[in-house]
Amino acid sequence: MDEISLNDLLKIKREETRKNALTKVPPGFYAHACELLMSIRKRIENEKSSSPKISMLVHEEKRVRNAFRKICDLRLRKILILAHERVVGGPGKHENLLDEEEKIVEAIANRIAKIRDRLLEGGHDIDKELVFAGAEDDEKEAVFAEGVGKRPPYPYEVVMALEDIPPFEGPERTYKVCKGDILSLPADIANLLQEKGAIRILFR
Repeated sequence: MDEISLNDLLKIKREETRKNALTKVPPGFYAHACELLMSIRKRIENEKSSSPKISMLVHEEKRVRNAFRKICDLRLRKILILAHERVVGGPGKHENLLDEEEKIVEAIANRIAKIRDRLLEGGHDIDKELVFAGAEDDEKEAVFAEGVGKRPPYPYEVVMALEDIPPFEGPERTYKVCKGDILSLPADIANLLQEKGAIRILFR
């Protein structure tokens, strides 16, 4: 599957909700779902604010974003179970585990094993660094980039500009926003600008 649609996501979400084990999803699923979401946001940005298509596209973006997030949450829950299974001597594998998910299972299993060892020694040295520390930042970025190609899309909000906003730097590009523009912004930036009355978040 080279592309994925909203209907595909809804079908996968239904199957993932219904089954206790991981369901079969196409290779590159996360990357294709990301690309779908980004393409809808690009279409929103390219439409004029007065276009009747805006409302439909914004609604579609919300449905895609919510379905994608739900699938991620459901699969991560099952991945955590596999990771623990691997620690206690089980296979910790599944035929529907994607390559990038296998790396997540391995990383989490290693961390759980280290925490268990500390607990067996009395638990005296357990702290946040032990619990949350994983691979070095560049290694974590490399694993994520290989599987998805970009950061998760869901910390973004679709907004409408209520006034002209001077150019500002975002995490991925420079934004130049004019009154009436509809675009997607990182959630923290969107919240800040909404507090200042510069934009309105269209959907939560």
